Amino acid sequence: MTMSYWGVCRSFALMVAHGLCSSELFCLSNFTYERFGRRSLLVNKSLINLIPRMSMWWFLLRACNMAAPPSLNLLGEIGLLSRLVSWSWCLMLVLIFFYHFLVLLILFVYILIVIMALSVLVCILVL
Repeated sequence: MTMSYWGVCRSFALMVAHGLCSSELFCLSNFTYERFGRRSLLVNKSLINLIPRMSMWWFLLRACNMAAPPSLNLLGEIGLLSRLVSWSWCLMLVLIFFYHFLVLLILFVYILIVIMALSVLVCILVL
């Protein structure tokens, strides 16, 4: 991003982090498919009661996917955001809007896969 040294380094870090996180999420999807024999997320609801350890891994990988603090994604995204904002201040509002809805989407999919509780889903969407 912006073809500076820090932009290239942070882009590389974000690509590596995304590659690790995405492959692990696909691996969990495959484990879920092998366990239940179906691919529909709506049919495979309430995994937290059936397989608690897998639910923990779903949460940790979703948190890393949305750049939670102990992840490499956070380092890459902070570096890229700082480079983009230093390049153009107008992008700040667009990026804040984009990241807000990205985090909401990731939390929605996690709740859909693991918990599937309607009251929790409504609380998340209201926030």
